[in-house]
Amino acid sequence: MKILITGIYGQDGRILDKKLSQNKYQKFGLVRKKKSLLLNKNTKIIEDDLSNIFKIIKHIRDIKPDIIIHLASNNTGATLIDNFYNYYLSNVLSYLRLFFSYLFFSKNSKFIFAGSSMMFDNLNKKKVDEDTNFSSNSYYGLYKIHCHKISILLKKLFNLKFTTVILFNHDSKFRNNAFLLPRLISSIKKRKFSFVKRIYKENIFLDSSHAYDICESILRISFSNKNFDKLILSSGKITKLSFLIKTFLKNKIKYPFKKNNLKYLIGDNTLFIKEFKFHNKKNTLIAFKEIYKIL
Repeated sequence: MKILITGIYGQDGRILDKKLSQNKYQKFGLVRKKKSLLLNKNTKIIEDDLSNIFKIIKHIRDIKPDIIIHLASNNTGATLIDNFYNYYLSNVLSYLRLFFSYLFFSKNSKFIFAGSSMMFDNLNKKKVDEDTNFSSNSYYGLYKIHCHKISILLKKLFNLKFTTVILFNHDSKFRNNAFLLPRLISSIKKRKFSFVKRIYKENIFLDSSHAYDICESILRISFSNKNFDKLILSSGKITKLSFLIKTFLKNKIKYPFKKNNLKYLIGDNTLFIKEFKFHNKKNTLIAFKEIYKIL
């Protein structure tokens, strides 16, 4: 079986590569630029930034993948919602080049598109499921929404095996250092407690999982004959970041909380659990400890 993973150097790509280490899988990683990151020796890395559709077509025709897992994207732009080019246009164009190459030259393959909880970031709801309408005020969220809708339209026209997996927050030791949890842990290790104190007092609520569980869920969907339009992958519950900090520091931190006025989302993962009989086996505290060891 041949599996093509875009963005294999990212957290989820590296975990998927690790989980697919058996020799029966031929893995191909499509990346912007080759790095010296440790991957399995039977993983072939292809350098391509998805800017040239003719090159992508050649990759698809040469590989003939059974499964395509599209993880690659530019920065989420979580704090820069007005960057149209980086967080919307470049991502949409890259996606469409890959998707149409798949559609015309490998449409019998299964295509998994990594969505995001940011597809719901403009809603007042606290809990969302697969029937919840998308709404986003960020260009990154809009990129995910629009590419999903185009893909579902074409899925129906061409009878494609396509699923968008809507990923809520998930962390591991492979998490990019620009994200909140590694930044927080780095501050604890460097004893820069002003940042720790600020995050603690903000009393942030997250639907947060361990990335190994999320990636296991992606693989179960990838290898299944089931063909959902979209599936939410999440913990299905709220984690208080302040609780994680306090637990990790053994209750030594005692600051007053601010009233939580932040919007938070819970991803209802009931459909995935029902269909795939899989419950998360790890949690964010485990990820917290794993990241602390390597930073």
